[in-house]
Amino acid sequence: MRIIAALKGDLNKYMAREVKKAEGAVVRATRATVIALKLQMRRQVRQAGLGNRLANSWRHKFYKNQKLNAAGEVWTRAAAIMTGFEEGSTITAKNGQYLAIPTPAAKALRGGKRPAKGGRKQTLSPKTFEERFGFKLRVFRTKRGKLLLIADGFRGSGSKGKDGRGTTGFRRIRALKASKRLGARSSLKNQSSVVMFILVKKTKLRRKITFRVRAQIAQGRLPAAIIDEWNKS
Repeated sequence: MRIIAALKGDLNKYMAREVKKAEGAVVRATRATVIALKLQMRRQVRQAGLGNRLANSWRHKFYKNQKLNAAGEVWTRAAAIMTGFEEGSTITAKNGQYLAIPTPAAKALRGGKRPAKGGRKQTLSPKTFEERFGFKLRVFRTKRGKLLLIADGFRGSGSKGKDGRGTTGFRRIRALKASKRLGARSSLKNQSSVVMFILVKKTKLRRKITFRVRAQIAQGRLPAAIIDEWNKS
């Protein structure tokens, strides 16, 4: 009906208006699709328990000046990490060393020495753990040969550890359960030895994100989104 009506008027003007509407529809639909994909990936990373820092590494760029050829891209500044969690990569320690995997007990600790104001948040590692909480880690081998890094000197909430630091705020119950489950034993009277890291030669990342699948779904929905925007104009 629209084409027939145009034949009774100025076809060139009509087509120019439709082209302009089409350009606007392509631009709006493409922009919305790109932003939605970025937000989906950020949400997926957070739901996977990988934290806000990695979630916010997902960015987007939109090229609106291309009009009918408007385009956009979504990418991450942590490509190697995201690829590992998408493909389930295996990480192997180099030069005969070990990977230190933090336990729930280590992650549950609160307090300790905070980074300087404005300083970058540090990744939890044996070195940063010792610097922050003041506990010296020691190696413990279980009967089954598993290697653990243990912190000695934990007492009840509100008491002092062996270095005189307060342990208020430490989730001691969870820490002790993790320690017991992994085979560590208390070596000091009225104090606890808590497993903070597990040492392994290699570890396999679980698949936690599906960027390629999400991108394909977004691309498949784009034509319908463009038509919907065109009909609105």
